[in-house]
Amino acid sequence: MARDYYFVSDLHLGGDGDLQHCDFSREFIAFLKGLASGDDDTELVVGGDTFGFWELTSVEGLAKFDEIVRHHQAIFDALKQAGSHITITLMVGNHDCDLACDPQFAEKLAAYNLKLDTSISLQRRLLGKTIWIEHGQRVDPFNASPDYGNRYALPVGYFEGQGNETYLRRARQVFAENPDTAIYLFGHTHDAFLDRENGRAVINMGTWLKILDRVPVRLGYLPAVYHPSFRLGYFHIRAEQARIVIRHVEIPKEPARELGLLQRLVTFGRRPAQRRPIPAETVIEV
Repeated sequence: MARDYYFVSDLHLGGDGDLQHCDFSREFIAFLKGLASGDDDTELVVGGDTFGFWELTSVEGLAKFDEIVRHHQAIFDALKQAGSHITITLMVGNHDCDLACDPQFAEKLAAYNLKLDTSISLQRRLLGKTIWIEHGQRVDPFNASPDYGNRYALPVGYFEGQGNETYLRRARQVFAENPDTAIYLFGHTHDAFLDRENGRAVINMGTWLKILDRVPVRLGYLPAVYHPSFRLGYFHIRAEQARIVIRHVEIPKEPARELGLLQRLVTFGRRPAQRRPIPAETVIEV
């Protein structure tokens, strides 16, 4: 087991047209370089939806991975470099569920020093306690595959999702059935947060995608405007003496100016709801 664990999720690399563009390449490569220069006893877990296979329709099967690599070679070079020093584990999400359907994906990922784990949930240990990690699609009836591992058994809804209360209930279930679990992490909803539950922690790992928040306009007959923003970041969990310390690091990034003059005028003075703050450090006593 590693001494330091880092967690990110929902990178969604790839897709048709403009979806193939990655807004956070520079920041993610810098993050990987930082990990590569640190302690070798480290694991980075990417909690699913690393790739946007659903959104990539111009090619099929294993060629989807090759197409994404072709457009994001710098990111894969950085992953390969970092993976030669630390362990990088990729989980399966609903948008890249193909990873669980063909063992040759594991071989392709291994060429970049990436370890694919197709388990629905992963467990890691620190100070005799369990860190429980899931993507989250299996408790979302819209996105749970009816036959996990079958590429033809698609969920009933691609982009509809459940609110966070669904995942809080799931966390409580995991805590009840596995009393040594101290931390439950999931992704899927793109809504990063950290909640405390009776001395434990429930964490959503968020997303590195551009987030579009709906803002109602001042003239009610016009459609709403979607404000772009980013919340890049990662969770770092490690043992320090008899404590498990969770650190959240946000990476500042401002979106390019996308809203037109009319969009700015009809939403003047209105802003998206504030996201919940995440403490920079959370301590779990063991």
